[in-house]
Amino acid sequence: MLEVRRTIPLKISLDQDLIGLAQEFTRYCNEISETAYNNGSPLHSVPLHQLVYRQVKTSLLSQMRCSSIRQVSAAYGSAKSNKKPATKPFIFKKVSATFLYGKDFSFKKDGTISISTLSGRKRFQFSVPDYALNDFKNAVSYDSLTVLGNGKVHLCITLKVPEPLGLIPVGIDLGVKNALVASTITDTLFISGSKLQTKNRKKRQLRSRLQKKLSL
Repeated sequence: MLEVRRTIPLKISLDQDLIGLAQEFTRYCNEISETAYNNGSPLHSVPLHQLVYRQVKTSLLSQMRCSSIRQVSAAYGSAKSNKKPATKPFIFKKVSATFLYGKDFSFKKDGTISISTLSGRKRFQFSVPDYALNDFKNAVSYDSLTVLGNGKVHLCITLKVPEPLGLIPVGIDLGVKNALVASTITDTLFISGSKLQTKNRKKRQLRSRLQKKLSL
């Protein structure tokens, strides 16, 4: 079995405390974003936490403050992983707040959901759309809750699903001359590595020229 994450909507009554928290959460993310950017060398969550947790004022409770710090740090980390590193501090335009299960929200036996707000913990009646009801009931874990500025709520869950069954066995070989060779019983696909070889050769030549200039 494979574990996959899925996001489903929850329907709860519109609440100004939740909307206000989403607004403050976003404001706080934007206020600490420049510190996180760190002049182009983005900070990880721990050093960012040390710099802003006590210094930057907010009405967010402790856990929500920590969640916002992790979210801002993760945004810069994700951009770097996607090879699109930040060139200036991020601005978080979408009003939202992220809640962690157990710490910031939980489901109660009476069928309500308890969520941290700016006024403390509050319980809400909720419902799940019919098409997402089985996923909700069969969730291995409830991971996080996102509340948007318009009051909409999305729940991130983890599910176990059967491993996909392949219809046609494929053998794959990675190389230099041929970047990839994929073979079935009847067909073979070749993907050339010549472009990559040319690119790497140009990089080596450029590096060699620069090193010679610096050594003079």
